[in-house]
Amino acid sequence: MTWLSAQSDFSSLACRCYVVMGAMYLAPFLGVVAADPVQERRLDVELLTGKQAQESLDRKRSATLQAVPLLDAISDLQASLQYAIILDHRIDPDQPITLVTGMVDSREVLRGIAQAAGADVAFADRFAVVGPPVSVDRLRTVLEIRRSEVRALRKKLSSQVYGLWFDDVGAGWPSLMQPDYFVTQQIQMAGMTRQSGFELPYDAWRSQQLPGLDLVERLTVVLNQFGRTFQVAENGTVSITPVEENPTVRRRVRIPTDRRSAVESFLQNQDPAVAASWSGSRVTLQGRIELIESVERIVRDQEAGGQKEGLKTQLFTMSIPAGSTIGQVVESLKVSGISIRIEGLNSQQLEGYLQTEVQLDARRMPGSEFFSALLQVDGGAVQVRKTDVLVQF
Repeated sequence: MTWLSAQSDFSSLACRCYVVMGAMYLAPFLGVVAADPVQERRLDVELLTGKQAQESLDRKRSATLQAVPLLDAISDLQASLQYAIILDHRIDPDQPITLVTGMVDSREVLRGIAQAAGADVAFADRFAVVGPPVSVDRLRTVLEIRRSEVRALRKKLSSQVYGLWFDDVGAGWPSLMQPDYFVTQQIQMAGMTRQSGFELPYDAWRSQQLPGLDLVERLTVVLNQFGRTFQVAENGTVSITPVEENPTVRRRVRIPTDRRSAVESFLQNQDPAVAASWSGSRVTLQGRIELIESVERIVRDQEAGGQKEGLKTQLFTMSIPAGSTIGQVVESLKVSGISIRIEGLNSQQLEGYLQTEVQLDARRMPGSEFFSALLQVDGGAVQVRKTDVLVQF
């Protein structure tokens, strides 16, 4: 379903549309810029991190992209999400992307864009990376390993040098940045010396906007694109080394008795596998960090299960532009998992009802009020129940 579409000046084929719904949030995002193959695209926006970034990624949206250059699609989505997205230098930024999604969370939209380019995406706390699947699959695990290694050197490094590893510093770079120079510069800024040896191949990168990142993140987002990582010696020197082929982390998790079967079932179906060693109510896991975090979510979701709210009390934030119809909104809500039934109309009357135009700007409105404002017309009654909505005529 296409709600809005726009066409750039340079091509009759390239158009894109994002419709955003977050918890629930629905608003049109429309950004169309004529693509110039030699002009740099840089969007300076305030980038979110932490809880705010995750909430932005949780927002539901649909996307319709038709032959949109990959870099344009990513830049527009970064501006809409206010969340940094890095495009690996090995992925062609000019390849055309065609994608149509239902109403899904923003992570799935970005994942769909990446997969349309033959790539995949890794999500970290403060940025995402779109790149070759093997590269992005290991990214977060490598970050976790390097961060643990630096922490283990706390008593070996001077307090000043150790602190500089975890200082958040603006990590973006200007157009024509050379990656090897960037790595050396970041190491020297932390008061350390880069050991001679492997040098990154010469390249001139497009500009990239990023929020403040610690030094582990700053080095990893560049080095990982070359199949490299870094090692820190006790004297503070930093050497560039090949990255691990199959990096894993180790973590011990307490599993409530009523969750053990769910966790065991999850672990049995993972590829690559997660090594699990049980000891009473605790399990020691070794695998990719994302899989271990999935186990932790199984436990958290169960503990929070009794607190989930029905549609009546759920708060909705939703902006529907003028010219939208009830039918369009209903279809989008259905794709996002909200069942809406309409009874008491014949086919002709139903068609007329669904074509009724609606405009709404709701901010944290309870579902009991939200659906009535959205769906009610003369002669109809809206019943908002725990799991679905019934419109009766």
